[in-house]
Amino acid sequence: MASSYDDSEERYEIPTHIDDPPMFYWWEMEEFVAALLPVGIGIVVGYLLIGILLGILSGYAVRTVKARSGRGVARHVLYWYLPSSLIFKLRRTPPSYLREWR
Repeated sequence: MASSYDDSEERYEIPTHIDDPPMFYWWEMEEFVAALLPVGIGIVVGYLLIGILLGILSGYAVRTVKARSGRGVARHVLYWYLPSSLIFKLRRTPPSYLREWR
């Protein structure tokens, strides 16, 4: 009886990466966007090398902030500081400028 119980445990695998964020190579999507924006601006302005360097630095900075604050910190900052009509409108969530519930 003990051997059949052990066999049934071996058949099932528990996924370990189901909640991982979307990735672009080794960068998470928030880090990639933070690195891509300075590169794009550098291309438009004509300073590609400076844009690449600033992109690497901003991607590293976002990774450092996320390591300290946790995942989703960029979304929380965007919700808190930008007007809600600019990015997205949530139906059941109050506007970010309301600091107290009544």
